[in-house]
Amino acid sequence: MSIELITAPNLTAIEGLLHGFTTRKGGHSQESFAALNLGFNTGDDDQHVEDNLQTLCLYLGISADQIATCRQTHGSQSIVVESETDLEELSAISADIMLTQDKSRFLMMRTADCFPLLVVDPRQRIISNIHAGWRGTLARVVVSAINIMKADFGCDPSELQVAIGPGISIKHFEVSLGIANLFKEAGLLNSNNFSETEHSAYLDLALINSDQLIESGVMSKHIWNSKLCTYSDPARFYSYRRDGQRTGRMASIIGWKP
Repeated sequence: MSIELITAPNLTAIEGLLHGFTTRKGGHSQESFAALNLGFNTGDDDQHVEDNLQTLCLYLGISADQIATCRQTHGSQSIVVESETDLEELSAISADIMLTQDKSRFLMMRTADCFPLLVVDPRQRIISNIHAGWRGTLARVVVSAINIMKADFGCDPSELQVAIGPGISIKHFEVSLGIANLFKEAGLLNSNNFSETEHSAYLDLALINSDQLIESGVMSKHIWNSKLCTYSDPARFYSYRRDGQRTGRMASIIGWKP
């Protein structure tokens, strides 16, 4: 089975940009990790994960030594990837935002229910890859990313293009009332992005992140949301909440064509 790469129309329209969100299709992993698991430390055979990464690189026409990754921690810390950045050292650094203006680097995040967000400044050719779970969303990780793009690179938020990849939908993202209250206290909830029962609540993380982007100056028409739920589609996606620890990871990747 060949790789399936989900792409966003607004990013596809940007000349020279290479991006996508993988599914579980097209790799070498077996059983609960089948098939294109791109996450190490999941219980899968490391060689299978290495082979899957090479398969993805071959599909994209890039080299694995161009790919920047980091240690995702469900926060809002950031890393700016430079041409001289040691990518092996980078992979052990805690962050949930990567940014670069280096045309030779590809930024990759791994997810299995959390939301991957790709951000592009088409004029200045600045890119960012963001990992947003509920903790990162509560910490306003996307706001941090946009602020860095403004302060460090001079980006105009109204010019940015954003793609929100597959993640867990509101229907399946049940949280405690305590967690919902944290979002309420932070002023992040409204009648459109959450619902509540007597004992629990349901959060629309994609919409909450979209709201934060718009509040940061990104135009709503520049935000593409895949609206694909990782939990409800086991044939296409890994889901930590659905399957537990023994499951794989999809990847979101962005960079410039060689």
